[in-house]
Amino acid sequence: MAILERTVEGGDLISLATIKEHLKVTTTTADNDTLLTAMVLAATLQAESYCGRDLRNSQYKLTTTGFGDVGLNDFVQRISAFNFQPISESTLKIRRATIATIDTVRHLVAGSLVTISADVFYATPRLALTYILLKTGQSWPTNTDDVEDNVVIDFTMKIPSNVNIAKEGIKRHVALMYEDRGDCEPDGVGHLSNRTSKQSGAEGLYSALLIPGV
Repeated sequence: MAILERTVEGGDLISLATIKEHLKVTTTTADNDTLLTAMVLAATLQAESYCGRDLRNSQYKLTTTGFGDVGLNDFVQRISAFNFQPISESTLKIRRATIATIDTVRHLVAGSLVTISADVFYATPRLALTYILLKTGQSWPTNTDDVEDNVVIDFTMKIPSNVNIAKEGIKRHVALMYEDRGDCEPDGVGHLSNRTSKQSGAEGLYSALLIPGV
């Protein structure tokens, strides 16, 4: 079993003041500000989903089973379902674009999580995955409890250098949602679940940040 949890959500890409300036909204009401803030977050989450990557310095916790205890027959399911794959007793791989740092690797000992020294491993972040490898002469702990959920990896995502392109797409997306906010029928263009980045022209912008196959 493996569970991926966002423990810290990165800050807003676009401030309330910036989106109000973009929309030429000059009046201030609590309800309208709340609505705009929600729309910015909704558009940001859709942009991240479409691009297959985080656009903010969010932090994650990956909880999984022990080192090297997933067999070859489990690899396809593990990759697609959990974005995690122990490929041997010495290597871990996280399929997530793009990781900035592996902050901690912990394992369960006598019911408590113990941090593994950074002297034991090193990370090699790549575009769509990160390997966590053992340093020469090192090994993963051998006293990990024989129970589920006994390895926890904390990591922080990297903001892409061209994130300003995504910001422009998010502003366009929010403008379209705000303009049609009164159309909330199930198939209406103002309904968040049916709002597409293509309608706002944002999709073309997001393509510059797209990570295929993640």
